[in-house]
Amino acid sequence: MSFTYQLSYTKSELIFKNLIWTRVGEGKRFSLQSIRDNVSLLDEETLNKINEVVVRAGYPLVKKKGEGLRIKADTYVLESDVHFPTDVNLLWDAGRKSLDVIEDAIREGLLEGKGWRKSNYWRRELKRLMRISTKALFGGGRNKEETSKERVKSYLELARGLSEKIEAGMLAIYERALSTNQVDAYAVKIERLEYFHGMINKHRDLVERPVLS
Repeated sequence: MSFTYQLSYTKSELIFKNLIWTRVGEGKRFSLQSIRDNVSLLDEETLNKINEVVVRAGYPLVKKKGEGLRIKADTYVLESDVHFPTDVNLLWDAGRKSLDVIEDAIREGLLEGKGWRKSNYWRRELKRLMRISTKALFGGGRNKEETSKERVKSYLELARGLSEKIEAGMLAIYERALSTNQVDAYAVKIERLEYFHGMINKHRDLVERPVLS
């Protein structure tokens, strides 16, 4: 019983031909140095293809008919920069992701960039006010309550302005998609923008109620 799979990796001009798996493990042999030099050049898509072939080949060898498959899994810890989620910084996340989608729409010609020349300003200022609000809310100092309200109010006003601008941008995108008969082509992008825009309004409300009410 053997399985043959052929693929090419044009980026590194490597060609892996006739990789054969058999029950006894026979097949073409590669030197250790050749493996070290070439395997690291494979991209994720190619590795996934190889993995699928190996799994398909091995599955009938380890699983008997009518028998369940026992699987072992391993995990590891990956260090990453993940902030603790609060309504204040989730509002910033929703704003920046909305701007990401807007900028993608401009690059793809779905939205005119004329009204979004200050997108970097929106991003920079929203982040700055988020940090100031976080420090005021969770820090100490005199007149904390009054200071917190003042800082958060500025943050929410900017977020409200961004929300209104994004809403206008969404309407322009709807009109463009309908007029060019490309609703299906841009459905995913429109859905993402609607989601992040909704998150802006949701977290604005969640921040405003306990602080300014």
